[in-house]
Amino acid sequence: MPAESTGKGHARFGLYYFPDPGEDLVESFSIAAGLHIVSPDFIDRVRQFSAHPGMHPLFRIAHIEVRTDDEGIYLVLAARERLVSFSPTGIRLQTGEGEVEAVPPGGIDRDIPARALALSFFRVLAASFTYTLAEPPGILYEAAVNDGPAGEPDWEHPLTRLTLGYFSPTPCEGDADALTPGTCWTDGEPFPAAFRDAPWWHSHPDSPAPSSPGGRERPGFILLTGFLGAGKTTFLNRFIQAQTDAHHFVAVVQNEIGEKGLDDKLLNQSYAVTSMDEGCVCCSLAGNLRAALGELLDEFHPDVVVLE
Repeated sequence: MPAESTGKGHARFGLYYFPDPGEDLVESFSIAAGLHIVSPDFIDRVRQFSAHPGMHPLFRIAHIEVRTDDEGIYLVLAARERLVSFSPTGIRLQTGEGEVEAVPPGGIDRDIPARALALSFFRVLAASFTYTLAEPPGILYEAAVNDGPAGEPDWEHPLTRLTLGYFSPTPCEGDADALTPGTCWTDGEPFPAAFRDAPWWHSHPDSPAPSSPGGRERPGFILLTGFLGAGKTTFLNRFIQAQTDAHHFVAVVQNEIGEKGLDDKLLNQSYAVTSMDEGCVCCSLAGNLRAALGELLDEFHPDVVVLE
């Protein structure tokens, strides 16, 4: 979600991770976060995340920045290797069997592998940048930076900043706030070992588009997601208008978590919109999604399909 904007050319976004209640990673989150996760209305709280500010620090794992200047476009991931917090006095909870000690005095209340979680998302985001810009990054630098209070760095779990620079004519010069030299790469050098297989090096839109079994070129596909109030409908309407202005036809597949899908009533009905029942498109609704896509492709032959 957008956290702040510091003027033209600089935007900062918070990155949050909401574990599934059955996921092992739940144990890595704080007791306070766990109480939200096991709540029957957890999904509703996630969908209305902006209305629950008390949840924000519990699930935030990193932040992402996008900067533009005369030198180029920069995509930045800032995350700690682990987010660790202790409880000096311990934490006790009331259960059906009485009071239990959830965290002993001085014990670890939270230990989240933040950077690994954030990097899995950043890899996809950066690949999308490369695809959209039709240009891979020309510089990369990564280093632990000094971000502690009063200039005191967190040496055990420092903040690591990974920056990809697009269209930048100058070579990598590192990070002025770096605690160590870190990694500094410029186009023409061998890829850094840690990022040799990163998807942002090769996602080029000028590669031949795959074809469907019938020989027809596949339409573009966009997965649009976000909590209630994040701006999905606003983005979708503007995207459809822009595509229409370019004489492209957009088909929309809606998969709402809630009981009712309202966005299809807000969209201009001159576009193709189909709704699906509540559920996960990766598992319980996989067959329904296949059928919905097949129907849209056969009837409308869209240039772009958006799965919301």
